[in-house]
Amino acid sequence: MTSTHAWFVKTKTGIAGPFTPGQLKGFADSEKLPKSALVSKQADGPWLQAGADKTVIHQVISANPEYSKQSDDEDIVARMAKLKSLFENGLISQEEYQAKRSHLLDSI
Repeated sequence: MTSTHAWFVKTKTGIAGPFTPGQLKGFADSEKLPKSALVSKQADGPWLQAGADKTVIHQVISANPEYSKQSDDEDIVARMAKLKSLFENGLISQEEYQAKRSHLLDSI
């Protein structure tokens, strides 16, 4: 049984997934989905044409507020972890870390 938050992508090379709504939105925004790509909440369909028009993915996620909320939360958590890693590895200063951290927290 798949999660209600799982999405699958079908291309001519096969089926990939599951992906979170945030990941799926990221693929659409970065235009990584081929124009012929199909998406589904189940690995065996039914399939929606999504690659040709990324608004389909945005509409599906927007029509289900729990997806938007989850993808936003996942994005903040991932960005905070990345920011902390950059700081801990000496790639950004403490001042840069604090400024970015405050900015991320203000966006919640």
